[in-house]
Amino acid sequence: MHLTKTKQETSTPTEQRAIGPGLHPRTPLPRVLIVAENASARLGGEAVLPVHHFSQLLKLGADVHLITHARNRAEISTRFAHAIDRIQFVPDTRALQVLHALSLKLPRRIAEATLGLAMRLLSQREARRMARETIVRHRIDVIHQPTPVSPKDPSILGNLGVPLVIGPMNGGMTYAPGFSKLETPLSRIFIAVARALSNLVHFALNGKLRAAVLLVSNERTKQALPWRCQGKVIKLVENGVDLELFSSRAEPRRRSNPEDQMRLVFVGRLVDWKAL
Repeated sequence: MHLTKTKQETSTPTEQRAIGPGLHPRTPLPRVLIVAENASARLGGEAVLPVHHFSQLLKLGADVHLITHARNRAEISTRFAHAIDRIQFVPDTRALQVLHALSLKLPRRIAEATLGLAMRLLSQREARRMARETIVRHRIDVIHQPTPVSPKDPSILGNLGVPLVIGPMNGGMTYAPGFSKLETPLSRIFIAVARALSNLVHFALNGKLRAAVLLVSNERTKQALPWRCQGKVIKLVENGVDLELFSSRAEPRRRSNPEDQMRLVFVGRLVDWKAL
């Protein structure tokens, strides 16, 4: 990717930006505000998504800003020291700390759907206030909420005067039969009831219902979206490999004998619900 301009024209500062695939050299990039509670390469796969979005938009020369929680401050301040003026941190309040401590005493999925949800909404409420100010100060064109990736998680980032894009989302999953023992019967019943009632929550907190675009990774996730979403639903494969970080250095090993032992590589966190 490179900058292009004719000999007769001189680019203005806003036009001096890298051009991505499918973009005309003079196509203005939107001013983007990314809002995500966690933006970190250390907190798991979901948390790294806002980091990638922010990083790649910076490389494209976009006027991009990020709002994330203060727990990410040390890592993000180091990683994006050159763009720290574009980042704001939601403070870690006493209420959030208490809810987090209580959530550790509950089964994971129940904690995520109750106290975890309360924590996300408290953080999002403050992020919404900060977003409103950022929209005015930096003339933001679009808000992007890449996480949580669950289609059932509510959003309160709608109705801020600019389009809201949510996703790519990937969810609506249940444990495979062979791993059902990892979930208690109480947890299974609770999650089923919570999913059934989630539409009522979305009517009250209608960010997803009013989002301009909802990105989903597959049909299963699309079917798990709340009722009466008004925005355009687009399927977008959300998993990929950054070839700047990973590259193939050799041909894959081929088994000359079908009885040779198969070798597998696991990429992920060593946590129980990964079922390694």
